[in-house]
Amino acid sequence: MKNSVLKELTVSQKKQAQGNYLKFTALNAISYGSLGDSVLILYALKLGGSDTMIAILVSFFYLTMPAMLVGKAWVSRLGTTRTFGYAWILRNLSTVFFLIAPLAQRLLAPEAGFIVLGTGVFFFFIFRTIGITPMTTLIGDITSQKDQGHFISRIWFWSSSALLLIIIISARVLGSDPDIRLFQYIFIFGGSVGILSSLFLFKIPSSDRSRRSANQPFKRAIVRLRKDKDARRFFFTWPMAYSVVALILPYAMLTLKRGYEFGDQQALLFSILHFSGSIVISLFNGMILDRIGPRPMMFIYLSGATVCSIFWGMSPAEPNLFYLIPLFFFGGVCVSGSMASINHYFLNSTPKRLRINSSIMINIASGLLTGLMSSIVAAGILKLMHSLGYQGLIVYRAFFGFLAVYAMFVLYQIYQLKPVSNRKIKDVLSILFSIRELRTLYTLQKATRPSTEKETVSLVNRLGALGSDLSEEMLQTYLKSPRFLIRAKAIQALRNIEFGEKTEQLLIAELERGEYTTAYLAADVLGEHRIQSATPSLRHALVSDDIFLRGKAITALVRL
Repeated sequence: MKNSVLKELTVSQKKQAQGNYLKFTALNAISYGSLGDSVLILYALKLGGSDTMIAILVSFFYLTMPAMLVGKAWVSRLGTTRTFGYAWILRNLSTVFFLIAPLAQRLLAPEAGFIVLGTGVFFFFIFRTIGITPMTTLIGDITSQKDQGHFISRIWFWSSSALLLIIIISARVLGSDPDIRLFQYIFIFGGSVGILSSLFLFKIPSSDRSRRSANQPFKRAIVRLRKDKDARRFFFTWPMAYSVVALILPYAMLTLKRGYEFGDQQALLFSILHFSGSIVISLFNGMILDRIGPRPMMFIYLSGATVCSIFWGMSPAEPNLFYLIPLFFFGGVCVSGSMASINHYFLNSTPKRLRINSSIMINIASGLLTGLMSSIVAAGILKLMHSLGYQGLIVYRAFFGFLAVYAMFVLYQIYQLKPVSNRKIKDVLSILFSIRELRTLYTLQKATRPSTEKETVSLVNRLGALGSDLSEEMLQTYLKSPRFLIRAKAIQALRNIEFGEKTEQLLIAELERGEYTTAYLAADVLGEHRIQSATPSLRHALVSDDIFLRGKAITALVRL
């Protein structure tokens, strides 16, 4: 379990670290799918828990976020991965309390069972919080700015796929009316797999920068918040956005169980739809986040979460599969997409030296707000509705009606955030509804993988045929290739798109240094696009011994 501390990870170390992190993600998702969320809620209901008790248990996930202060102290001494790993072992050992809760209920009193279960859930989430303290920073350490969005999407894909698998198995094992012992067997399995998952964390080298960042006082991060209006706005927006998407699934499950009186197996089958939506959107996010930017996608996904809340608030009196199936699937899309884009925005907008402290502050704020929303606001709404004599579905409609109104306010806050790319929300929507642009994004994703010269030429030809402005950045990379054929194809592809100043400069540089190779192609494209800044270089090309270049320079100057 000994791991090295490095000043900066190399490219090969980052690739190896990403592989180990994804293995941890998959095993951890199997573990969490056996211990938390839907299974834990069904277990608490099996023990006779009321709506208020369930709301309090759900709130522990968030109210334990101040334990990140303990996590910060651990990181400063142990480093990122050992903090993560040791906390994860303790987290999974806490499930012993889950196992003995029915015994305490039987031997002492019904309340004793919930006290024991609540204690276990509390420690489970305390150690989880300590462990995830360096998580965002660790992801930043093992990725580069070019592949952060893609890697975050892969994390969500692996996590959602593993969760989907374990929930399918759990639904099969539990059946329609499961015995308490079946839940206990699932908890033993989940805790064991969780401990196994932590072993992959210890294989990831820890960056020295993360430890130095953890040793810094909160003062710098607080000063940044005080002086930087954009950072301050994001600090308040993330917790609000998080509190919207985090409450959708738990209260959707409660609506199924208490509103529609579904069985445990049926409820788990609906959560499968939720995680199926997460898988689908994770694959899609892998194509778009790094190229479109996180802010527009945050707005789009939160808009979807708002629509989900509205439809839950208008849910039919009788269960309708044609209504509920798309709602659960679309909910998974919006929750997963929102969290991926929020994390991507944080990594792109926060300086590396401030990530640990900023992450701690923002996660504590998120946890406290979401915990209060669950334990006070949501529980208060449910209790008020019960006290007024309402029962069944209308109680949960009232909660989702409130959530929809609250989400609309959050949308306005997201719209006010500073963009980390130059794409506007309306432009992104036009991209998402364009077959050509989606095909371009898919091609660009393929272009990030290692390929032979023949494959690269084929990709560049495809980008040229599609003629989308989205390909400009990738074509800039190909313009710097030492291969003549790749540079030539990239220049020809630029003929079909509108490009910016940086690309203009690269083409002018190619015009000046590419005599007898690609200079004549650059001159042709510069002329077609009427690039006035190329005039001096084109005039100089008139005296070149390269007859192809001279001819294209004359044509280009005539066009100018």
